[in-house]
Amino acid sequence: MLLLAGGTIERGALALAQRSLALQAQLGAVERMFRPMAALSDAVCMVSGGAAQPLADRLDCPKRLEPHLVLHGLRCIGEAS
Repeated sequence: MLLLAGGTIERGALALAQRSLALQAQLGAVERMFRPMAALSDAVCMVSGGAAQPLADRLDCPKRLEPHLVLHGLRCIGEAS
């Protein structure tokens, strides 16, 4: 249990709050970066990585989930060598 100015908070609740804040920060950053591209009628935000699904579920822009984008890129590099 942690002592805060407003009282105490359980460690589990603190960890949940930290994860929630991190997700909100990521959403804001992605949506802000996508905003200039939104003028293009076919613009789509490609989402990939370990936390791609929770992020994609909450993004407020056209998106496409590509869970193995980095691996596909590495394969293309390997095939071109």
